[in-house]
Amino acid sequence: MKRVISLFLVLVLLLGPVVNVFAENVNITGSRMEQIKKEINFEIEIARKEIYRQLEEQDALILIGVYEDLFYPQIERQIRAEYMGESTNLEYIRAQMWDFYAPNGGILTYLSPLAGYKPTEVAITCLNRDDSYSYILYQNSITISSVLLTILGYVPYVGDISGLLLDINGTVNSLAMTRIKEAGGCAQIVNTYSKEFGTKASLVSGWSNRYYISIPNTSTNAYLNKF
Repeated sequence: MKRVISLFLVLVLLLGPVVNVFAENVNITGSRMEQIKKEINFEIEIARKEIYRQLEEQDALILIGVYEDLFYPQIERQIRAEYMGESTNLEYIRAQMWDFYAPNGGILTYLSPLAGYKPTEVAITCLNRDDSYSYILYQNSITISSVLLTILGYVPYVGDISGLLLDINGTVNSLAMTRIKEAGGCAQIVNTYSKEFGTKASLVSGWSNRYYISIPNTSTNAYLNKF
């Protein structure tokens, strides 16, 4: 089954096996439930390895939980939808997400809580196909600020995050290009900065959840600029 997975992902995404908390549904047989869980586990393991590799290269493994919280639920949601549609009554394995409608792309910033520490700043920039091909697909590296300046002509107010987050270099390598093309040519850039540890990272992948930018429902101070 061909699948577009955003994260890096996204890329294919992050860490650890998925916990088995599916609820019984009269329309879903036991064998089908097991098939769905197996596929979610499989895709998350691929994602975990890829995200780990990319963060390790940036000496930013401390941030892996932020990417887990962002990408794992997206993987689960996409697989569930492919099997059963959005109307399924199965309980979610991972936390639910908040969806922000941005049909032409946009930048969404938020704070990711970290128990006992300062929250991590996150900026997700999603680009439609035309903008992706015009401004990032064949670049070796990019920054969100340069993308914003090119598309909008200015850097808009981006909520409760520092300017540092916009100027982290993101690498558009062969894997990132593959993920973008798998997502119909739509790109997603996820930048993170830990105010607690002074660590930053950037991951470039495909924007598979077209028209919506999704973040964990534990996020705070979300702010969206649509393109």
